[in-house]
Amino acid sequence: MKQQAVVLLGRGGYSKAPKEQMARLVRRLEYNNANRIVVGAFVDQATPSLPQALVECADSGAKRILVVPMYVPDDRNLGKWMLKVIGRWVNQRVSSEIQVRMSPPLADHEAIAGAVEQMASNWMSGEFISPSVGNSEIGEPEWSVIPPHKFHLLQCRGPRCTARGAGDVWNHLNGRLVEEKMLDKDVLVAQTGCLYPCNLGPVMVVYPEGNWYCSMNNEVADRVLEEHLRGGEVVLEYALQPAPHAQRAPDMSI
Repeated sequence: MKQQAVVLLGRGGYSKAPKEQMARLVRRLEYNNANRIVVGAFVDQATPSLPQALVECADSGAKRILVVPMYVPDDRNLGKWMLKVIGRWVNQRVSSEIQVRMSPPLADHEAIAGAVEQMASNWMSGEFISPSVGNSEIGEPEWSVIPPHKFHLLQCRGPRCTARGAGDVWNHLNGRLVEEKMLDKDVLVAQTGCLYPCNLGPVMVVYPEGNWYCSMNNEVADRVLEEHLRGGEVVLEYALQPAPHAQRAPDMSI
């Protein structure tokens, strides 16, 4: 059984590209070292999250896990917070013998300069992509039109909401909207970076009412779809309005 694991921690995005690139890198590292578990994870805007990746490594039998921040440039504050996420995960595993460490950021590794120099030296090879010329139009015609909609959902995909499971919740909700033929017809969805009240996450804001749905999970998402988006009734149990004071006792665990 493989007892060592490496978690490659990257930044996500709204297209398939980040997950596809991460998958290719994972395959390369697995090929180079068959005795080590390699898992890709994302800080934000994609799944799996870091806690999910740690669970996968542990379930695969890993006793030592190294988390490698892959994003360049590095965000020092984000790095400090990811250490808290790791610490919380370790603390929740009662009697666990698993050791988790985080490496220095990739941006600080001396090999980065060498990789860029190698690419620059081979710039005439067929591996590089030439820009389009002769067409000054960047956007599509439909990008000049605001789509018709009854509700506008802002779904937070920031780091803290992602660590709290936002990726799975939004995949579930958006899948339901597609099944019910409500997406881009009755409901317009925008996935955002951090919406700020992280201790209340996962967070989603619904306009035009301006209600903030907090502590979201799949069950709450189903209720929002059926009761609010379809029935027109706000799910008051989970809906908050902006206020100058704390609306709930904060969850400071992550």
